[in-house]
Amino acid sequence: MAGTSFEMALSHFAEPKDIITPIGKGEERFRVEAGARGAQNYGFTRDDEIPHAAVERAKRRREVPSKFYNHMSAAAAQALLGADRWDSAQRVSIIRNPFDLAVSLYHWRASAGHMLPEFGEWCIANVDLLLQNRESYAIGGERIVHHLLRYEQIAADIAALELAIPELNGLGDIFSKTTAKSGVRPAVATAAASFAPYPLAVEAIETAFAEEIVEFGYRLAG
Repeated sequence: MAGTSFEMALSHFAEPKDIITPIGKGEERFRVEAGARGAQNYGFTRDDEIPHAAVERAKRRREVPSKFYNHMSAAAAQALLGADRWDSAQRVSIIRNPFDLAVSLYHWRASAGHMLPEFGEWCIANVDLLLQNRESYAIGGERIVHHLLRYEQIAADIAALELAIPELNGLGDIFSKTTAKSGVRPAVATAAASFAPYPLAVEAIETAFAEEIVEFGYRLAG
């Protein structure tokens, strides 16, 4: 959903005190070689009590427990940052057509070695997984970001973001040269073609993402 590429591009503007969460090894190497800061300030300190959830998450990912982690929810970030840092931050997230998001995530998980059922069955069973994207820009149903970028118009929305935050001048150019997680989804796997045999999956997405579909005019298209 362009999230990792966007994080990588933003890393070019980070300062030593900022938090940057780890990403995949290949992407991390690309980020640093491109001149951006790598992962920093994301771990637990000696004085921190490591929550059980962090330990379990680390086990699933086969990594060291992290205080801050890639694609964490807004609620989790708010709780860890504290009121002062949270309130002073410019909060940015990305939203994507839920039909396209479902197809993209399905193929990404398949490429990672997950044994998946047919697309329609997977889609219906994983609505909650797809809804996790909403958790990046909303807490308790309330939108909490200052800038919500549309995946389908990402270049234009990043340009608007640069105007709103002049310190990010050049972000769009850097982002355009960053291609994390590309080449996984087959070109023929359009949303329209993927959902065509599965009307119940279409209904599940329409129900779960009714708010976003109305607000942003999302539809099932090629």
